[in-house]
Amino acid sequence: VLSPSGIKRFRREAEVLGQLKHPGIAQIHELGTLRQDGHEQPFIAMEYVDGPDLATYCKKRELSVQDRLRLIARL
Repeated sequence: VLSPSGIKRFRREAEVLGQLKHPGIAQIHELGTLRQDGHEQPFIAMEYVDGPDLATYCKKRELSVQDRLRLIARL
C-alpha cells in the first residue's frame, strides 16, 4: 500500500517515462489508480513487447557481467 506521497511520486515518474520516445523503450498507454480493498493501487498500462525478459535473455546466452553491461549500455 502506497502512501499519498508515494502515489504522487509514482504518477510523476510514470508521466516522465511516458514522455520518453525511443525504439528500445516500451510506450506507456495509460496510468492511473484502482481502488481495491479501500486502498488506491497504482498501475501502468504499457505496450506489449514480445520476447524473453532481460534476465532470461542473458542467462540463456550465458552472458558475462561485461557482456551484460554492454547490453545495458546499448539499451
